[in-house]
Amino acid sequence: MSFAQKLAKFLADLAARLLPANRHAWGEAMRQEVRAIESAPDALAFAGGCLWAALCERITVMKAIVFTGRLVVGLVTALYGVMFLVMMVNGLTGQAVQPVQPWIVVWVAAMGFSDLAAAAGLVFWKPKLFWTAFVLAALPSLGLTVFGLATRSDMFLRFAWPFVPLALLAGAALFLAWLERGSRRPIAA
Repeated sequence: MSFAQKLAKFLADLAARLLPANRHAWGEAMRQEVRAIESAPDALAFAGGCLWAALCERITVMKAIVFTGRLVVGLVTALYGVMFLVMMVNGLTGQAVQPVQPWIVVWVAAMGFSDLAAAAGLVFWKPKLFWTAFVLAALPSLGLTVFGLATRSDMFLRFAWPFVPLALLAGAALFLAWLERGSRRPIAA
Protein backbone atom coordinates (compact mmCIF):
# COMPACT_ATOMS: atom_id res chain seq x y z
CA MET A 1 0.00 0.00 0.00
CA SER A 2 1.51 3.34 -1.08
CA PHE A 3 1.68 6.49 1.01
CA ALA A 4 -1.07 8.11 -1.09
CA GLN A 5 -3.39 5.15 -0.46
CA LYS A 6 -2.66 5.26 3.28
CA LEU A 7 -3.35 8.99 3.26
CA ALA A 8 -6.59 8.41 1.33
CA LYS A 9 -7.65 5.79 3.86
CA PHE A 10 -6.82 8.17 6.73
CA LEU A 11 -8.80 11.02 5.10
CA ALA A 12 -11.81 8.75 4.52
CA ASP A 13 -11.68 7.61 8.16
CA LEU A 14 -11.47 11.22 9.29
CA ALA A 15 -14.41 12.16 7.07
CA ALA A 16 -16.46 9.29 8.48
CA ARG A 17 -15.73 10.42 12.05
CA LEU A 18 -16.64 14.02 11.24
CA LEU A 19 -20.04 13.14 9.85
CA PRO A 20 -23.04 13.62 12.15
CA ALA A 21 -24.47 10.48 13.76
CA ASN A 22 -27.40 10.36 11.34
CA ARG A 23 -24.90 10.04 8.43
CA HIS A 24 -23.05 6.99 9.79
CA ALA A 25 -23.96 4.92 6.70
CA TRP A 26 -22.36 7.56 4.47
CA GLY A 27 -19.11 7.26 6.42
CA GLU A 28 -19.00 3.49 6.04
CA ALA A 29 -19.70 3.83 2.32
CA MET A 30 -16.85 6.35 1.99
CA ARG A 31 -14.43 4.00 3.74
CA GLN A 32 -15.40 1.03 1.56
CA GLU A 33 -15.23 3.06 -1.64
CA VAL A 34 -11.72 4.38 -0.86
CA ARG A 35 -10.52 0.82 -0.13
CA ALA A 36 -12.03 -0.39 -3.41
CA ILE A 37 -10.29 2.24 -5.59
CA GLU A 38 -7.01 0.80 -6.90
CA SER A 39 -5.46 3.97 -8.30
CA ALA A 40 -3.74 5.94 -5.54
CA PRO A 41 -4.36 9.41 -7.08
CA ASP A 42 -8.03 8.57 -7.64
CA ALA A 43 -8.39 7.26 -4.09
CA LEU A 44 -6.75 10.40 -2.73
CA ALA A 45 -9.01 12.67 -4.82
CA PHE A 46 -12.11 10.76 -3.72
CA ALA A 47 -11.04 10.86 -0.05
CA GLY A 48 -10.45 14.62 -0.33
CA GLY A 49 -13.96 15.02 -1.70
CA CYS A 50 -15.31 12.88 1.14
CA LEU A 51 -13.56 15.07 3.69
CA TRP A 52 -14.97 18.22 2.07
CA ALA A 53 -18.48 16.74 2.06
CA ALA A 54 -18.17 15.73 5.72
CA LEU A 55 -17.01 19.20 6.71
CA CYS A 56 -19.85 20.80 4.75
CA GLU A 57 -22.34 18.47 6.42
CA ARG A 58 -20.98 19.19 9.91
CA ILE A 59 -20.38 22.94 9.66
CA THR A 60 -23.48 24.85 8.67
CA VAL A 61 -23.68 28.50 7.71
CA MET A 62 -25.75 29.31 10.77
CA LYS A 63 -23.29 27.60 13.13
CA ALA A 64 -20.48 29.69 11.69
CA ILE A 65 -22.50 32.91 12.03
CA VAL A 66 -23.64 32.06 15.56
CA PHE A 67 -20.11 31.14 16.67
CA THR A 68 -18.72 34.39 15.26
CA GLY A 69 -21.53 36.37 16.90
CA ARG A 70 -20.99 34.70 20.26
CA LEU A 71 -17.26 35.30 20.03
CA VAL A 72 -17.66 39.01 19.26
CA VAL A 73 -20.35 39.62 21.90
CA GLY A 74 -18.37 37.56 24.41
CA LEU A 75 -15.24 39.61 23.73
CA VAL A 76 -17.12 42.89 24.23
CA THR A 77 -18.68 41.52 27.44
CA ALA A 78 -15.28 40.39 28.71
CA LEU A 79 -13.81 43.84 28.00
CA TYR A 80 -16.77 45.37 29.85
CA GLY A 81 -16.05 43.11 32.83
CA VAL A 82 -12.34 43.97 32.73
CA MET A 83 -13.29 47.67 32.73
CA PHE A 84 -15.16 47.14 36.00
CA LEU A 85 -12.23 45.27 37.52
CA VAL A 86 -9.82 48.06 36.50
CA MET A 87 -12.17 50.56 38.15
CA MET A 88 -12.15 48.39 41.27
CA VAL A 89 -8.34 48.25 41.36
CA ASN A 90 -8.11 52.01 40.81
CA GLY A 91 -10.49 52.58 43.71
CA LEU A 92 -8.65 50.19 46.02
CA THR A 93 -5.19 51.60 45.28
CA GLY A 94 -6.19 55.20 45.94
CA GLN A 95 -6.06 56.28 42.31
CA ALA A 96 -9.65 57.53 42.44
CA VAL A 97 -10.38 61.25 42.81
CA GLN A 98 -12.44 60.70 45.97
CA PRO A 99 -12.24 57.98 48.62
CA VAL A 100 -14.19 54.93 47.50
CA GLN A 101 -16.95 53.47 49.65
CA PRO A 102 -16.64 49.71 50.37
CA TRP A 103 -20.08 48.96 48.93
CA ILE A 104 -19.04 50.55 45.64
CA VAL A 105 -16.00 48.25 45.52
CA VAL A 106 -18.28 45.25 46.12
CA TRP A 107 -20.67 46.44 43.39
CA VAL A 108 -17.86 46.98 40.88
CA ALA A 109 -16.28 43.60 41.70
CA ALA A 110 -19.65 41.84 41.34
CA MET A 111 -20.23 43.50 37.98
CA GLY A 112 -16.72 42.70 36.73
CA PHE A 113 -16.61 39.04 37.71
CA SER A 114 -20.23 38.44 36.66
CA ASP A 115 -19.58 39.96 33.25
CA LEU A 116 -16.48 37.79 32.78
CA ALA A 117 -18.47 34.68 33.72
CA ALA A 118 -21.30 35.73 31.40
CA ALA A 119 -18.79 36.18 28.57
CA ALA A 120 -17.43 32.67 29.13
CA GLY A 121 -20.95 31.24 29.32
CA LEU A 122 -21.87 32.99 26.08
CA VAL A 123 -18.79 32.04 24.05
CA PHE A 124 -18.89 28.38 25.09
CA TRP A 125 -22.71 28.51 25.28
CA LYS A 126 -23.32 27.18 28.72
CA PRO A 127 -26.82 28.65 29.24
CA LYS A 128 -26.96 27.92 32.97
CA LEU A 129 -23.62 29.68 33.59
CA PHE A 130 -24.56 32.57 31.31
CA TRP A 131 -27.96 33.30 32.86
CA THR A 132 -26.67 32.84 36.43
CA ALA A 133 -23.84 35.29 35.77
CA PHE A 134 -26.25 37.65 34.00
CA VAL A 135 -28.59 37.68 37.02
CA LEU A 136 -25.65 38.16 39.39
CA ALA A 137 -24.54 41.13 37.29
CA ALA A 138 -28.02 42.66 37.26
CA LEU A 139 -28.94 42.18 40.93
CA PRO A 140 -26.48 44.68 42.49
CA SER A 141 -27.48 47.42 40.05
CA LEU A 142 -31.15 46.61 40.51
CA GLY A 143 -30.81 46.73 44.30
CA LEU A 144 -29.00 50.06 44.24
CA THR A 145 -31.49 51.52 41.76
CA VAL A 146 -34.50 50.44 43.83
CA PHE A 147 -32.81 51.82 46.96
CA GLY A 148 -32.19 55.08 45.09
CA LEU A 149 -35.82 55.31 44.00
CA ALA A 150 -37.02 54.59 47.53
CA THR A 151 -34.77 57.21 49.10
CA ARG A 152 -34.95 59.62 46.16
CA SER A 153 -31.19 59.74 46.17
CA ASP A 154 -29.63 60.83 42.90
CA MET A 155 -26.38 59.13 43.84
CA PHE A 156 -27.96 55.67 43.82
CA LEU A 157 -29.91 56.31 40.62
CA ARG A 158 -26.58 56.63 38.83
CA PHE A 159 -26.16 52.87 39.21
CA ALA A 160 -28.94 52.22 36.68
CA TRP A 161 -26.70 52.74 33.63
CA PRO A 162 -25.42 49.11 33.51
CA PHE A 163 -28.94 48.00 32.57
CA VAL A 164 -28.40 49.26 29.01
CA PRO A 165 -25.41 46.98 28.22
CA LEU A 166 -26.97 44.14 30.23
CA ALA A 167 -30.17 44.42 28.19
CA LEU A 168 -28.11 44.40 24.98
CA LEU A 169 -26.22 41.33 26.22
CA ALA A 170 -29.44 39.46 27.04
CA GLY A 171 -30.90 40.43 23.67
CA ALA A 172 -27.79 39.24 21.84
CA ALA A 173 -27.78 35.93 23.74
CA LEU A 174 -31.46 35.29 23.00
CA PHE A 175 -31.01 36.27 19.34
CA LEU A 176 -27.98 33.99 18.90
CA ALA A 177 -29.82 31.09 20.59
CA TRP A 178 -32.75 31.67 18.23
CA LEU A 179 -30.41 31.72 15.21
CA GLU A 180 -28.79 28.48 16.32
CA ARG A 181 -32.16 26.74 16.35
CA GLY A 182 -32.84 28.07 12.85
CA SER A 183 -31.67 26.92 9.44
CA ARG A 184 -29.35 23.91 9.08
CA ARG A 185 -28.37 24.52 5.46
CA PRO A 186 -24.81 23.27 4.77
CA ILE A 187 -22.11 25.74 3.67
CA ALA A 188 -21.55 24.22 0.23
CA ALA A 189 -25.19 23.63 -0.67
